Amino acid sequence: RPDTMHDAMEVARRREDHLVATRRGRADVRFPDTRRTGPNPAKAGARPNVNTRPAGSIVRRLSPEEVKRRRERGLCFKCQEKFTPGHQCKQAFVIEVANPDEEGSETEEEPPQDIIVEGPDEEAEISMHAMAGIRGPRTMRLPAWVRDRKVVVLVDNGSSHNFINAELSQKLNLPTTKIEPFEVRVANGERLQCTKSFRKVPIRFSGVTVKADLYALPLVGPDVVLGVQWLEGLGKVTTDYRTGIMEFNSGDQQVTLSSGNEKDTKEVGLKSIEKVWRGGGQIFAVLVEKTETHKGQEEQQRGDVHELLQEFEGVLGEPKGLPPHWEFDHRIPLVNEQHAIHVHPYRYAHFQKTEIEWQVVEMLESGLIQHYKSPFSSPVLLAKKKDGTWRFCTDYRALNAATIKDRFPIPSVDDMLDELAGSRYFSKLDLRAGYHQIRLHKADIPKTAFRTHQGHYEYLVMPFGLCNAPFTFQFAMNSIFKEYL
Repeated sequence: RPDTMHDAMEVARRREDHLVATRRGRADVRFPDTRRTGPNPAKAGARPNVNTRPAGSIVRRLSPEEVKRRRERGLCFKCQEKFTPGHQCKQAFVIEVANPDEEGSETEEEPPQDIIVEGPDEEAEISMHAMAGIRGPRTMRLPAWVRDRKVVVLVDNGSSHNFINAELSQKLNLPTTKIEPFEVRVANGERLQCTKSFRKVPIRFSGVTVKADLYALPLVGPDVVLGVQWLEGLGKVTTDYRTGIMEFNSGDQQVTLSSGNEKDTKEVGLKSIEKVWRGGGQIFAVLVEKTETHKGQEEQQRGDVHELLQEFEGVLGEPKGLPPHWEFDHRIPLVNEQHAIHVHPYRYAHFQKTEIEWQVVEMLESGLIQHYKSPFSSPVLLAKKKDGTWRFCTDYRALNAATIKDRFPIPSVDDMLDELAGSRYFSKLDLRAGYHQIRLHKADIPKTAFRTHQGHYEYLVMPFGLCNAPFTFQFAMNSIFKEYL
């Protein structure tokens, strides 16, 4: 008789498992058929025989420690799946919980050599880093020993299960457990067949020995891969991938594993290279040569560059003042010239006010903008660059919506590449603030007006953000470099 509610629940669960397995054995189906009209043993008052073994099923016994571990992880007692209300096991064997206080309910186990264990329920996965032995952002290489043989263990939380090199397992002569063949999906989409399993293989690290269930795979780089299957059983784990230190608790002892001072560059022999090549790994040859520079030649080049900069100072120097007027001065034709585009300014953070003030003053000093009172107004905002500085932007979306679009042809990249066929030397020109090298037409200057918390301003040069600006810039380039195109 059970003494506590917990013991009563355990006894009821075991009886129910036997009853379900008995039904499955008689019906020869994986799930109980609700359409059967036969007598129900529970309703007829017949007590199920706990020693009855269903036909074709395998009996396993769970120790109290195993029951406790599965309960803490929320797993089903009969399979490795998560237990939820209405859960039905897919496996066709019976699980019995070993209870030292209960006598007469033990069932003899089948001989170990006759047991064929099913593969993992969920799809097994292994990362490309684990297959090729490449150090990745979520991996850690640890030295260890398996049966007095030094091995390289790769801890990888991108792999679902634990794996061992198939050739190494044969050399170590590990006891094999027969399993139903299953597929392991590699991160590149390839699928590998796994037919061997090794239960509770002792892996000795420096200062601690752990046991793990391993599956045989044709690994190329590491000897052993410990994945999520092993990490979940450790509980709370602290990992520092930068220093290569991993810490967890094993009972009352805190275990620290370190990858040591492993160098990324090592001298390898021909056998190691051949092993990687035959395993499908990629090999890169890098030739490092020492370059010699002649001091005299470098000084001569500096002198030539200095003379070139002085000769073309007007072109290569920082532009000061406004560019001249050209035939390609930018114009902004509106659908309705009598309607002024006005958008209220945006709200921005207080710390951005100083940045806006500083950039406005800089543009005023360089002559790119000027104070003005205009019925047009567009809001401004700051966009952060990759280097952390701020880019001053004017939002011309409302103005662009009311602008008549230009249709000047823009060259195609494919056509330009075809024209470069057979060329050996290429020149590249990079204009400093290229749009600011083009003036605005005098009648269209008020349309570019923008407003800040300090006042009203308008551009004297073509600003960024106008819809027809790329066409005007291309027209300017065609006009200037016409004879060279």
